[in-house]
Amino acid sequence: MLQAPAGADAALANLLHAMVGIKALVFAAATALVLLRLRAPATAASLAGYGAGLGLSAGALVWLWGLSGLLVGSALFYGGLVLTYLTAGRDRLLAAAVKRKRPGSA
Repeated sequence: MLQAPAGADAALANLLHAMVGIKALVFAAATALVLLRLRAPATAASLAGYGAGLGLSAGALVWLWGLSGLLVGSALFYGGLVLTYLTAGRDRLLAAAVKRKRPGSA
């Protein structure tokens, strides 16, 4: 199910999988920032925005790995990141939560 379509060239499929891997690294960075933010209390609207944005991007990554519907999958991936960005832009406590010292650090 997650293999390249039958007519796809193997080199092209490898390149596209590498590009999806790069998108996964961007997704991991966004997820790490949100997890840092969620160490402090957050509003229900922020939780919904972060969850919807990251969930949409995660689902799009799985879809993109199958190498079908690349345009739609990419649009959904970046749409999820934009939703996460817009949620972070409205979150007044983001900077304070990220700057807070981690438990156990000196």
